[in-house]
Amino acid sequence: QISEMGSARFAEMQYDNPDNKEICDVMGVTEFPYILVFKGSKGKVDGFQCMPQKSQELVNKIRGYLAEDDDIIEQETKQQSSNDGGEVKFGKYDGKLWDQNAKKDVYNQWNPSQPRSTLNFNPFETFNGNSCDASGMYPGDPYYKEPFRGNNVDYTTYLEEQ
Repeated sequence: QISEMGSARFAEMQYDNPDNKEICDVMGVTEFPYILVFKGSKGKVDGFQCMPQKSQELVNKIRGYLAEDDDIIEQETKQQSSNDGGEVKFGKYDGKLWDQNAKKDVYNQWNPSQPRSTLNFNPFETFNGNSCDASGMYPGDPYYKEPFRGNNVDYTTYLEEQ
């Protein structure tokens, strides 16, 4: 069973299920309940027994790992802004209508072999189910701006635009 909270995901596995015993042995899980923490490409970064009375320790550790991710995003944004003369550059459609035509234009200019930036990104890419703004930022990013989407469009018009 998998649950999500923000960018954290939680999975539960029963040791007493014979199908799970081998993987528990491989991962060194010998105490219960046991928490394994994996972080993207880093793989396993932590593992510890977590009795109910230690639940706050679990919350603090997860918050710490999520804060590291926020720090990395902020550092990358600051690095990008320092490379651009100290100010953050926003996308071509910042403050303008961010519709299918604008997204197609940005997509046609996107070069996936170059580093991702506010001027070079795939506007159809999603992160945790969220679409990016007109500068390639996602909700929660320090410089995310709610894009201007224009008037509400009915489904028939939407299909015609496709």
